[in-house]
Amino acid sequence: MNILMKLIKESLAVLGALCLLAGCSTNLDIKKLGDPSSYKAPAALSPSSIHLTAADVSEDKLVPFTWSASDYGQPTEVVYSIFVTCGGKTASLFTNLRGTSYDAKSSELYQKLTGAGVPHGKEVSVDIVISSTIGSDFPSLESPAKTISIFTEDIPTRQERD
Repeated sequence: MNILMKLIKESLAVLGALCLLAGCSTNLDIKKLGDPSSYKAPAALSPSSIHLTAADVSEDKLVPFTWSASDYGQPTEVVYSIFVTCGGKTASLFTNLRGTSYDAKSSELYQKLTGAGVPHGKEVSVDIVISSTIGSDFPSLESPAKTISIFTEDIPTRQERD
């Protein structure tokens, strides 16, 4: 009797596993969000200018960036990135942002602008672009370039001061 119960129990376990496997599908449904031509790109709203002094950087003052929301035709999480173009060179400032604003620390912004080729000690015009995405299966949307003026004071590094 014990062997018969064990055989029934094992048979039911195998049958249950087969039912679970038969219920799995390899065809994943990818929801269509509508015509990509109806998607709405973000628009950069602020700042209209950036002025970074040594005092701003040492105090790590915040520089707010704001933009309008992208619209992909359905409620979905949108991830944004901020790019700067100076002298024909485009560089990423901040990525993986959620929401429609970001407060950048002056010290980090100063380093990223320096890396992007923004010269120190004079006011220059640069283009800011906001990019949005909802995943690799969908097109990225970019805002029109917003031209702003940037001044970054020439701040000596620790090595230069020593």
